[in-house]
Amino acid sequence: MEKQFRYIFAFLSLLGFALQSCGGNAQKASENKNEEIKAITIISSGGQMGYSSFFKITKDSIKFSSYLAVDTTQNTTSNKRINPQDWNDIIAGIDLENFKNATNGHSVQPVDGIDTEILVNTNNGEISKMNAYDNEMWNCIQEKLSEYLSH
Repeated sequence: MEKQFRYIFAFLSLLGFALQSCGGNAQKASENKNEEIKAITIISSGGQMGYSSFFKITKDSIKFSSYLAVDTTQNTTSNKRINPQDWNDIIAGIDLENFKNATNGHSVQPVDGIDTEILVNTNNGEISKMNAYDNEMWNCIQEKLSEYLSH
């Protein structure tokens, strides 16, 4: 099970390294102090092999599943608890205003690419952005989760 976790998160890690790093002004906390992050979800799907994955992290747990249409023996599902300090480390520096201002990118599924959507659930609702590679905070969130999962 852990090997399959590593496979998926290696993909996320490689994607994170290919993108901009979190730095400088991206590390500031959200200016709207009343908005609290409740969960972060990353959904990826597409490709010739019919790949899809679902990853959700909350203050106390991680839920993960991945599916491969061409080889269902590779499908995995996992749930585990996380340390509350790890959650605080992950959400530290996420600028929700920056993330809200991200522009969705175009789908790459028509050319057998994999689309990635990040959803941030807050006490004020849900913010959803797909393929927003041009947004520093979108990349930062993806990178933070990849770093956490690679440890």
